[in-house]
Amino acid sequence: MPLDFETGKALRESPALFARTVLGVTPQPWQVEAMDAVRDHPRVCIASGHGVGKSALLSWLCLWHLLTHIPSKTAVTAPTSHQLSDVLFAEITKWARGLPPTFRNSLDIKSDTIRLRGAPDTAIYARTSRLDNPTALQGFHDSNSMLFLCDEAAGIPDAIYEVASGALSSKGSRIILAGNPTSQSGYFYNAFHRNRARWKTMNVSCLDSPMVSP
Repeated sequence: MPLDFETGKALRESPALFARTVLGVTPQPWQVEAMDAVRDHPRVCIASGHGVGKSALLSWLCLWHLLTHIPSKTAVTAPTSHQLSDVLFAEITKWARGLPPTFRNSLDIKSDTIRLRGAPDTAIYARTSRLDNPTALQGFHDSNSMLFLCDEAAGIPDAIYEVASGALSSKGSRIILAGNPTSQSGYFYNAFHRNRARWKTMNVSCLDSPMVSP
């Protein structure tokens, strides 16, 4: 049945609560910290090791934004089609299909989009960010709420971020960069260094994750 106003408001204000009550998961402490950061900061940058639960976190945030911010647009991107389609969007789709029926039946799930039925302006879009397609994230704008999630952010060309900067200037927009710190230059690197004052940054070590074996 539809959510009452107070429940919907509580879920909108806490992605961690959404993860626990709607998705039925127990987030790791760093995931709770990251979700609180996304709630409180428009620009969040997460450098992590492999296998710590990054894709799951990004998936939960996508579905939280889709189901609690109406109307809204969520754009997810990665530097390769494999990373985007076979890893991240596959993870998002897995969690979407595992939602309780009330939520799952409200979604129209396609290979590169997930739309909220009855709200045509509210959807998750998957777009690959390659240097030969710098306009991949152009045109995304929503007057209510816009969320960009950039996976393996160190591999996304700076030109892509420059094109997306127009949408990021609008009120209610958020951006999350996440990935392995594999480069000592570029937009992702500078979020931790030259432009650190503009970002809420986090470092997640494999040593701190129970999901990674010794």
